[in-house]
Amino acid sequence: MEEEEKKELFAIGKDLAERHNEEIELRKQIEAVRVETYNRIKDNPEVKEFLAPYNSHFHDFFLQNYATSKGMWVSTKDTYKKRLDESAVALQSIARNAFACVLKKKMIDIRREWGAGSFELPGMNTPFDFMEKTGKVFELEWIPPIDEQDIECLVAYVEQHTGFDLEFLFRYDSENFVIPLRMEENNVHESEGSYFTFHSEYTGSGNLKVLPDKRGEKYHAYINAVNKKLHEEKEAKIARGELPPEKEFDMRPFPPTDKPSFIEAFIKKFDDRETLQNYRNYREYRGDDEDEDGEETPASKVSTILAHLDHLKVVLPVKANEDWRLALIESWEEYRRKSIAEAIKEAFGDYLFHVETGIAYTGTELKPETIKSIADLKEKFLNGRELMGEPRTFDL
Repeated sequence: MEEEEKKELFAIGKDLAERHNEEIELRKQIEAVRVETYNRIKDNPEVKEFLAPYNSHFHDFFLQNYATSKGMWVSTKDTYKKRLDESAVALQSIARNAFACVLKKKMIDIRREWGAGSFELPGMNTPFDFMEKTGKVFELEWIPPIDEQDIECLVAYVEQHTGFDLEFLFRYDSENFVIPLRMEENNVHESEGSYFTFHSEYTGSGNLKVLPDKRGEKYHAYINAVNKKLHEEKEAKIARGELPPEKEFDMRPFPPTDKPSFIEAFIKKFDDRETLQNYRNYREYRGDDEDEDGEETPASKVSTILAHLDHLKVVLPVKANEDWRLALIESWEEYRRKSIAEAIKEAFGDYLFHVETGIAYTGTELKPETIKSIADLKEKFLNGRELMGEPRTFDL
């Protein structure tokens, strides 16, 4: 190996070691602050009095979360601005998430018709098969590929969207949505504002929601049977004194941990002025400075926009407005809508290349916890069949 190559490898190794040591040190700092803070406030009578109006089941959760968050505010305060500057969202990733949503919506519609008994699909014999394949939408040959009409729908969805969260339009559903066991009318993320809902209205495919899910209902019946049996067994144990009676549900509201005024009131009463300033800096630099209704403030949005513009090195034409902040926000949102729409159109060519050549177009896999949840549901279904005196098989 040449001497220069050795020096380069040594430099890379040294850099990795330094980053590793910095990460370890950061974790130690966060943990030290967390432990000190939690031990100081957990048994404080005034803290208990402060939280008394709120649901008791969440008191310790809030204190643990507060202590951990304080560790982040204090120990990483010098890195917030740097991270914000580096957080300009990759447009390619947004386009990929958008394509995953398109294919998942196609899968939803196919699942509805399959559940109604309209047709059969090779290899798709149970609702569980659809659940498990949700993370493979780019690989399923029976899902029609994305076409020009789908791109038009995506662009229309982006262009009509108003708000500051354009980067997250497709992320949640692309990463988390899973075809449910039973296709009820409103259980597939077709909430107001979602792409799934927009697509149904834009294309008229929403009428598929009225189809009865005959197959899903059959499988769900076995899950219900097990749940009923478990509930009856628990009630019997309580009646025999083997289990304590269930506590009456605490109807008090949850602590409003998303409201800055609540957090600041807690800090002012149980912490110091430096912590209050660290908290305010944390909110400002992270760009999530929200008002009491959970809406990000104009000042926070402007801070985020300026950081993005600095990172992207773009010149943004700003519209006229009496409030320069609102003018900047409106112009930025329009710029992002156009950028995302163009990215989707450009990525479509790459997608078609993969389809035509047969090269895999990777998508989002199911998360480990989702895979486990499906496995647990399948086991419960088999237990339901056994409970009914039927064979432990998935074939009905």
